[in-house]
Amino acid sequence: MAGNANSGRHPKSKSRDDAMRSLTQKVYQAVGTIYDTMTGDNTDRLKYDAAITIKEAVLGKASQTTNLDITGGDDIGGGLLAQLFTIMQVKRKELESPRVLQIEDRNAVKQTEEQG
Repeated sequence: MAGNANSGRHPKSKSRDDAMRSLTQKVYQAVGTIYDTMTGDNTDRLKYDAAITIKEAVLGKASQTTNLDITGGDDIGGGLLAQLFTIMQVKRKELESPRVLQIEDRNAVKQTEEQG
């Protein structure tokens, strides 16, 4: 142990590049495990999930397209629109209240005095 600079401690952590090199060496085995799972030769879910993780880390995730065909959108949109109009009516009443108008008038007078 005298020659080991890291003796008695936790193992030295790998750099990201070292980790990717290690995963790259395992990607062929991972693809084989995925194939074995497809053909029924592998039934170990943990092994399959690990293989998928390795494959995605090295090769990247496959792009996915999504079809957002939402049914019932009229009902949803109508409800949201009704809520929006209700909120807008409440805010309009608040803004048209005598107190808010009075504050706006004071600000307008102040701006006119400052400009003039």
